[in-house]
Amino acid sequence: MTIEGKPNIVSPDPVLFNQRTYEQARRDRLSDCISDYLNDEECDARRIYEDIIADINDWVDYHRRFAKKAEDLRDLLLGHRPFVDFQG
Repeated sequence: MTIEGKPNIVSPDPVLFNQRTYEQARRDRLSDCISDYLNDEECDARRIYEDIIADINDWVDYHRRFAKKAEDLRDLLLGHRPFVDFQG
C-alpha cells in the first residue's frame, strides 16, 4: 500500500498497462466531447449527429486524398509512367 491508501499497481506487462491507460484516456476524451454537446442547451440531437457526420466525412476526404497520392506513387514505382519526350 502507498501512503495515500491505494495499492501500488505493478503491471507484469508495461505495454499492456500503457495501452489500457491510453484507451481509458481516449474514452475519457470522448466522454468529455459528448458531455459538452449534451450540456449545451442550444445544441439539439440533430446538430450533434450532423457534426459527427461532418467530422467523419472530413476524415474520409483527408485519407482519400493521401490514398490517391500513395496509389499514384506506387504506380510510378511499378513503371506505369506516361511517356515524356524530353527532346521536343
